[in-house]
Amino acid sequence: MPPTAVISDIHANIHALQAVLAHIKEQGIERVICLGDVIGYGAHPAECIDAARAFAVCLRGNHEQGVLHDASQFNREAQRATMWTRSQLKPGLLSASAKKDRWRFLETLPESHQENDVLFVHGSPRNPVWEYLFAMDSADLLGGISTKLAENLSLVKKLCFVGHTHVPCVIEGTGVYRSSAALGGTFTIERGSTAIVNVGSVGQPRDNDPRAGYATWENDTITFHRVKYDAAAAAKDIIGIAGLPPILGERLLTGI
Repeated sequence: MPPTAVISDIHANIHALQAVLAHIKEQGIERVICLGDVIGYGAHPAECIDAARAFAVCLRGNHEQGVLHDASQFNREAQRATMWTRSQLKPGLLSASAKKDRWRFLETLPESHQENDVLFVHGSPRNPVWEYLFAMDSADLLGGISTKLAENLSLVKKLCFVGHTHVPCVIEGTGVYRSSAALGGTFTIERGSTAIVNVGSVGQPRDNDPRAGYATWENDTITFHRVKYDAAAAAKDIIGIAGLPPILGERLLTGI
């Protein structure tokens, strides 16, 4: 398999996406797999969709699902952002072909992608679009692996790449959870082992680091990357739109 950049949770942040794609190009990597949530929260959904259409693989996240169908599972801020995003993207009878093409792209996004013994999803192996895997899922009250995590790990042949929580980490087959920082930025899976790898978020990090995050995968080694971008400009774009909650822009400055 050629070196691959695995990205997720762009969230219509074109400033972060452009910085990440430039960083990927600098490393000579041409293949990009996106785990979903290209849209939602941010001010530039159309531009981010246009970029995503060039990726080798792009999956459906819960924000694509919400814009296309139902946003009732979202909190108030996410629902408001979803309604605005839908208003920007959903074509009418007289809409330009570019707008219709973007909508068709969203409609055809798959929920998962498999390459040999490596699975790619947005949320989790057992619920690819909606389920979150958090650090607290790595152990139950008695110190063992939670039922939720055990069921997900049982579906992993070797590696499963996820996003959704916006927090980069690795959950090994034993249930051990380690952040990308605790790993020193790299993780190599041993022969016969399994792991779930969260690649973090390009457009809305939530691990107290405002830099855009993604991972590269080559020869059983995953490398986590952080890329500085103009978060102030991205925040300003969001705050300047009446249909988007200002908090969605403000949080980009702190990464929470």
